[in-house]
Amino acid sequence: MKKRLLLNLIMLALALAILPHCGGGGGGSNGPSGPTTAVLTLSTALTPTGVMPQNTVITDYNVTITLPAGVTLKSTNTPTVDSSVLVASGAAAGSDIIGTYTPAAGGTPGTVDIYVANGSGFSYGEFCKLTCTIAAGYNPSASDFTETSFSAGGLVTSPSLSTVPLTGILTLTGTL
Repeated sequence: MKKRLLLNLIMLALALAILPHCGGGGGGSNGPSGPTTAVLTLSTALTPTGVMPQNTVITDYNVTITLPAGVTLKSTNTPTVDSSVLVASGAAAGSDIIGTYTPAAGGTPGTVDIYVANGSGFSYGEFCKLTCTIAAGYNPSASDFTETSFSAGGLVTSPSLSTVPLTGILTLTGTL
């Protein structure tokens, strides 16, 4: 009986000694880390007073976006954004697209210049998707991506071919 009591006390002492060293089983994480990537979808719409000129198609967009802190882009051949992370989509699917990335440096935020073009034209609406890398501890929203500049060009197809600026007719929107 004394042996059994002694054995039970030793087991209890070992359990109490080990218990404070047990973790929560959470894999070492100190809380939510946020997303590792985010897809920014850019689209256009007519302004409240905008009227698309008759027989006109959009031929190009040129937009500069300022990136929020903690956001970078994959750019294997700097400064060109990799085609795996910048894709023409929606109304502009199949169009030529190129992005130029300037990383953040010395307190200046990073930027990306995006140019989408199609000689046959496209309509307004979604025109590209940009997959961004998000650093640990950051969780940006769509409003953190700022439009620095935006221009749109168009082509009047009838009665004769001519170019027309569409910048004041269209607005730019980004969603995550």
